[in-house]
Amino acid sequence: MKACYEMRNGYLVQMISDEEIANAKALIRKIEDESPLSKAKKDEAWKAAGGRARQLANLTELARTFGASTYSDDINLGCRASLAALRNAAKLEPTTPKRDF
Repeated sequence: MKACYEMRNGYLVQMISDEEIANAKALIRKIEDESPLSKAKKDEAWKAAGGRARQLANLTELARTFGASTYSDDINLGCRASLAALRNAAKLEPTTPKRDF
């Protein structure tokens, strides 16, 4: 989630908003607190997740080097799916974004 957020932070079009990253952090804390895994196993999972996030960030940086946009429908879909998976893992119902119109 953090990689998705940082990838487009500061741009007009974002993949994950400030509100969504705050919610994701709360969901991750909830999932981790309720997990029966030992601290060592949780640390191992965080290390693996960090490696995957770095791979995504490196791929995005490589694409940017060759003139590609940091926005991609495929990456956006992956980020949105990750957020939905967090909600599912935390046993929350899917939410519908509020509309201003």
